[in-house]
Amino acid sequence: MMLAGLAIAAPGARAQNPAPEPHAVTDVIVQPGDLLRIKFWPEQQYSGDYQVETSGIVAIPLLGELNVSGKALSEVRNEVRDHYRALTTNGVAIVSLQFRVSVLGQVARPGLYPVDATQSVFDALSQAGGPTNSADLSHIRLLRNDHVVVLNAEQAIATGAPTLGILLESDDRIVVPARKFTWFTWQNALTALQTVGLIVALVRTHP
Repeated sequence: MMLAGLAIAAPGARAQNPAPEPHAVTDVIVQPGDLLRIKFWPEQQYSGDYQVETSGIVAIPLLGELNVSGKALSEVRNEVRDHYRALTTNGVAIVSLQFRVSVLGQVARPGLYPVDATQSVFDALSQAGGPTNSADLSHIRLLRNDHVVVLNAEQAIATGAPTLGILLESDDRIVVPARKFTWFTWQNALTALQTVGLIVALVRTHP
């Protein structure tokens, strides 16, 4: 499914690339700092969140150390299940990925937010309290690796396009810029003329 309402920006050395396509949740790449949330059955006491170390290794009780950094979540999931099944009879392992993304700029609560691979840009903005009144909704930026994708939320609202439905990936950054105000508009000019006219009228009536 193509995403409408997207434009590409390439400030500085950032490369121009096509906007990311919506991916399957299992296609997310595991990176250092991410958390693998694993639920084991029947050995539920080993269930928990296990952080991927800077070396790319994750240490999981019962299974030992696994090198997971740079692998797709689907591959890591199969690896964990294969190791667990080799140790148990009819054992089940459910693996999901938790990571943090940053939401910056004109949002109510800028900061780092925990998300999973099923959540989208819209979900991250919602966690941050949504855009402020000063936000430029037509130029929301998604920074991913060396790519910058400009998301036009105003167009999405008007057309129903799934612009903000891009699924998040580890280390994504979302920046909501402030609107650039144009001080000289016809409305401002008219207001100024009306103000000047009022002042002139007051001066004439009160010499």
